[in-house]
Amino acid sequence: VSARLQQGPAVSWLLSLDLGILLSVGAAALLVRHVPEEAITGWNLPLLNKQWLIALYNLSILVVLVFPAIFERLRTAPDGEAISVPRRRKRGWLATWLGVLGISAVCWYFAGPPWHLDRHHRPFDWHEQLQVGPMQAMSKGYLPYIGPASMTYGPGTELLLYGGMRAQRHFDLVSFRAGWAAFHLTAVLALGISAYFWMGIIPAIAVILLAMGYSSLSFYYTIADGTFAGFYGWANPLRYIAPVIVAPTLARLVVRQSKPIGFVLLGVIWGLGAWLAQENLTTTAAALTLTVTLLWSTRTVSIEAAMRSAAYLVLGFAIVASPVLLFYAWHGEALGFLRAYLFFAKATVAGFANIWWPPQDVVPDVYAYYYTLPFVLTLGVLALWSARPCRLAAHLDERRALFLALICVQCACFQTALLRSDSSHVLMTLIALPFLLVMAVTDLPRWVASAAGGRLIVRVVVAILALAVYPTLRARSWGDLITAPLAKYKHESAQPPISYEGRVAYKRVTSRLTNEPELAGGSRLTMQQFLDFSMQVHEIIGNRKTYVGPLYFADAGALLFLAGLNPAPYPTPLTVNDEVRRVVAEHIRAHPAEYECFVGATLDLVEARAFIAAHPGAVTKQLMAGRFDAFIVLAAD
Repeated sequence: VSARLQQGPAVSWLLSLDLGILLSVGAAALLVRHVPEEAITGWNLPLLNKQWLIALYNLSILVVLVFPAIFERLRTAPDGEAISVPRRRKRGWLATWLGVLGISAVCWYFAGPPWHLDRHHRPFDWHEQLQVGPMQAMSKGYLPYIGPASMTYGPGTELLLYGGMRAQRHFDLVSFRAGWAAFHLTAVLALGISAYFWMGIIPAIAVILLAMGYSSLSFYYTIADGTFAGFYGWANPLRYIAPVIVAPTLARLVVRQSKPIGFVLLGVIWGLGAWLAQENLTTTAAALTLTVTLLWSTRTVSIEAAMRSAAYLVLGFAIVASPVLLFYAWHGEALGFLRAYLFFAKATVAGFANIWWPPQDVVPDVYAYYYTLPFVLTLGVLALWSARPCRLAAHLDERRALFLALICVQCACFQTALLRSDSSHVLMTLIALPFLLVMAVTDLPRWVASAAGGRLIVRVVVAILALAVYPTLRARSWGDLITAPLAKYKHESAQPPISYEGRVAYKRVTSRLTNEPELAGGSRLTMQQFLDFSMQVHEIIGNRKTYVGPLYFADAGALLFLAGLNPAPYPTPLTVNDEVRRVVAEHIRAHPAEYECFVGATLDLVEARAFIAAHPGAVTKQLMAGRFDAFIVLAAD
């Protein structure tokens, strides 16, 4: 027995376990290590350092997937036979484009217009309020993604959103929500068409159905009155679109030994994804690293080919990144751009807004939170290793390499849910899950079992495990999911537009949404009350350069947008702690002429005190928003 163990892959697994135990000391060190952000006071959301948990998560992936494959690759001779299936016959061009049109029609049915957002009644969500402030700053001529024009997501998201709002010729809440709906539609089309080219028309439809039922695509849906409901201002699957396209396509190109132009184009897609959102930058890098390492371990790609592919990817990425950086360098804001791009991601990694799973959150999703990693790692082990004889798979074919790349994508994306642990973040990170579930039923059984009976058993076991880890899949009303989009095609008589005679706040909300019973969840203010307050602020301030501090009932961005204010050029993206507020206060003192008005719920703020000190003779006015106080401080003329 000992001799067999020494000759078999058990040695590689034991070496991997030993190395994992050794490296776990580093994760333990992160547990007791303090981050500099912990010394900063006044965080407006909790600070919880979970870097140790991320370290353990990635160490688990290394110990189970990566290290055993690397050790087996190093200790065995290259005498394994290629494990493959016959190459499928290529489609003709007519069949290909008919398939693209067919899957596009399915995607459009679920996510395309008409959306009827002008009559979609819902609160003005806090996430929406946070994002409309930068839109207002850009409309006043500020450089995109700098100072008051910077948003929490990527510069591409901001520019496309602003351009879409302007293209609709009505710069208001409806055009803002239409921009997010368009992001969602783009992601659905990208995933659906990718699934079609990788798997075929029927599996692609299955991927879209699963994604609309339980993944990052499930945040938007058609309700009974035909309007397109969703988590506007936050839920955007494009934040994770790059890894799920780039890494699997890379695996296919490597197996085919494709020309360099293919890898360069993939790098361009990665660059565009990073431009859209920071998550695309990091998750794609992690997924690519894992994918290439495992393909090398299985002798699917040589180290020389892997290095060449990486160089072409970086070249493609640079084709996108260089013009962006040069644009901001030309305006003298290259460092400001990088600071804004990394600001929120850096704070989140340090612990900003990180939480443990809230006890009041949806119960079924907690299973996905705890068991997604074991489930995905199990699929990965089955894809990497053959049972009879027990050995590492070698020279993977396109399908197996594709499946392995999707495993790496899901591993790379899911770790975000460990930081901000709730059902929404779990769903947002499951972008590769529908692909994995379909391929685990259609392809994985062929790699695990040779007999038809064995393959059936594998399919049944995979289905049982999937329903156990993701109980929402079995609880979902799939019939309602399929028929719900029909409601958006119901005819409704058009209503004549209402003229508000220059009342900017009412124009920004549009006529049918002005009487919402609640401004936002927990605001304790109606939409009408906030609109009236915004109009009073607009009449007092006019076009003065204004800094809006914290308000008890709304985000500063909502007031800037609805009151049509001209933001002051404060230098930081978000005032999330006392250190950032101190920077803003110093900027006010150093540039008093650039700050002509202050608005806030209290004057006991470092920014307010700096404004008053920098403007002797400033006039203070007090307004009421419902039953909340607000103060306006005007610089002396």
